[in-house]
Amino acid sequence: MKVNFLHISDVHYSTNYDKGNPNFLRMMKKMPSPLYQLQKLIDGNKEKFDFVVVTGDICEFGTKEEYAYVYNWLKKYFDCPIFAACGNHDSKQEFIHGFLGVDELDPLFEEHICKGFRVICFDTSDPIEQDGFISEATCDLLEKKLADKQMPTILITHHHLDPDQFCIPTAKYSDRFRKIIADSSIVGILNGHTHHLTEGKFEGKNYYTSGSLSFVGESEGAGTMVYFYTHPSAESFVFEDGVLTKKVYEDKDEPKLLDQFFVQ
Repeated sequence: MKVNFLHISDVHYSTNYDKGNPNFLRMMKKMPSPLYQLQKLIDGNKEKFDFVVVTGDICEFGTKEEYAYVYNWLKKYFDCPIFAACGNHDSKQEFIHGFLGVDELDPLFEEHICKGFRVICFDTSDPIEQDGFISEATCDLLEKKLADKQMPTILITHHHLDPDQFCIPTAKYSDRFRKIIADSSIVGILNGHTHHLTEGKFEGKNYYTSGSLSFVGESEGAGTMVYFYTHPSAESFVFEDGVLTKKVYEDKDEPKLLDQFFVQ
């Protein structure tokens, strides 16, 4: 079995950037189109992927039409299936209607199989916990999905899980969630949210956080000045003979400062 796929995250697409924090909106109005940034990364280096995964924050509180536009753009550009998880900046129902093209999906939990390789889209977005929440009900669903321990699987979600990787808090989860992951046939966990490329292990499984196609923030934590740059990145993977290998696509230009302001 050989499977080749691309991981992108944190597109934050919008046609006008008119919803949300005014400081963030001012900053995002200055950045190049995230889809242009993706094309700049991939053009001239384009591979044939079996599928593309998008780990959340696809739109900046987008409309159904904006989600449909991003989905159709990706589908046409890559000419392969597009799988996605919902992020904290996504409007969940608009994402369901516009990107997934279905009337209702609650809880948001999709499974796809390609060449005997499984992709589970795992929803950690929560209306109260902006950094993500994994409930016991979600654990029940995940445990059932992962009952087959033979099929190689990637879990895609928006929020990061490793507390040591970034200053933003992780999703809230229980020891039971950790055990479900540890006992599974998962070969990789893919997420976004931090906008910083990271690679490591979570409960013994390969763990990858993608960079962002929109902006990257640098700070020393809450209550300090945050500097926002444009420096897009993405990553592709090949799974073959039981091994997952990664290649990074990263903008060769120097990061460009977009804006700076204090974040509480």
